[in-house]
Parts: sequence; structure tokens; C-alpha cells
Amino acid sequence: MVESIDSLVARIEDSKARIQESQNSLSGLRVDAKAYYFNPLEIDERGFRFSFGIASLRGGSLFPETDALTFDVKDGIWEDANGNTREGFSGNVRVIRTKWDLANQFDLPEENVLDLEMGIGVVTLEENIGNDGLSLVGTANLAEVAITEGTRSAEIDTDETIRVGTSLGVGRGARMHWDDADNDGFREVGLGTDVPFLSLDVKTEDPLRTVMGITNGGLSDALLPEGNLTESVANGFGLSIKDENASNA
Repeated sequence: MVESIDSLVARIEDSKARIQESQNSLSGLRVDAKAYYFNPLEIDERGFRFSFGIASLRGGSLFPETDALTFDVKDGIWEDANGNTREGFSGNVRVIRTKWDLANQFDLPEENVLDLEMGIGVVTLEENIGNDGLSLVGTANLAEVAITEGTRSAEIDTDETIRVGTSLGVGRGARMHWDDADNDGFREVGLGTDVPFLSLDVKTEDPLRTVMGITNGGLSDALLPEGNLTESVANGFGLSIKDENASNA
């Protein structure tokens, strides 16, 4: 009788795994696609918004995020695709821009981040601030490419990502980051900049560990204790950088 119950439990677990695998496969096919769209000027107490384009593709792990001949301008208060709120001005023109989720394409572990961005004829004007960061950007690029690498997981309290890109164009940009994308209570803080031929953004949940890694040529992790070093030091002063109310804390 015990063996029958164990066998039944094993079959149930196997069925659950197969269902989850099917759901994961189907998630790659769920996309938000718009073609020849036109969103007329909207004006209300939050500001104004206006956009149009030939094609825009979002969502789906099997397809790249793509914009083709798109124009988008916002002034006031708005929410982005990730639910973050921004206030200020944002304007973007894209002849063609695409972003590939290579971590998913290469079937890397779930916590890995590996994105490839490419664009032709991209103009960006940003002067805004929100619950996830601040942007002051004015760039016009004939061509651009960037890659983002790192980790992002609620199970890891030392997540870090670095984005490095190059471009052929003009302009300058500065960014500050303080988002908590994985909702684990530790904000991914960091800085970003755009200068001719170079774009760079660094985000980390453990600023002290990241700084020590940079200043020591990346060798410090082998010498440092596990866990969030910045939180450990803050705890020593009776403080904490962790938001215990975060959904995945």
C-alpha cells in the first residue's frame, strides 16, 4: 500500500512538472504586437502622451523586443511597462531597435541576465525621475549596440548587472538607479552614463561588495563572507538596507 501511494505521488509530481514545462514553453509565444499604430495626443491631469509607429513587439521569450519606425513622447506622470512610475519628460525616436533575451535563448539558469540590444537611428531625450531611478539623457545615434550581463533573482541578495555599449552618434547622458526589480527587499542601486562611443550602467544589491570587487580587480569575493556585505555592515550600526515589506523579502 505504501508503495502504491509513493507511486501515485511520483506520477502527480511528474504531471505537475510536465504542465509547468508546457506553460513555460507557451509563455514564449505570448506577445504584445502592434502594427501601424497611432495613439492620438492625450492630455489630462497627469500630463500628455503621444505615440505612433510601424511596428512594436513586446513579450515572449522566443522573440526579440522590437521597435520599427516608432515615435513616443510623454510629459508629466506615467507608468512604464514594469509598473514603475516616472515624472518629467521622455521622448524617443527609433528607426529600428531590438533587444534579445540571450539567457533564455541559451537556456541559462533562471537567475542569469544576458541581453543584447541593437539599434539604428535612435534618438533619446530623457529628463525624469521615479521610484526606480533618474534619467538625464540627450543622445542621437546612427547605430548602437549594448550587452547586459549579471544576475537577477529574489533568491540572491548580491545581484549585480553591468551594461556596456558603444554607439556612433552624439550626446551625453547620466542615470541613477534604485529599483528593486526582483522584489527581494534589496534595491539594485547604481549609476549610468552615455558619452561618445560608450554607454555604461552598473547596478548592484551589494554596493560595498561591488566597490571592493572593482578596486581589487574582482578578486575580493573569494576573501569576503557570503551574503550581502553592505547589509552586514549596516546591521553592525543598528541599521538595515533591506525592505522587509517587499513581496519576496
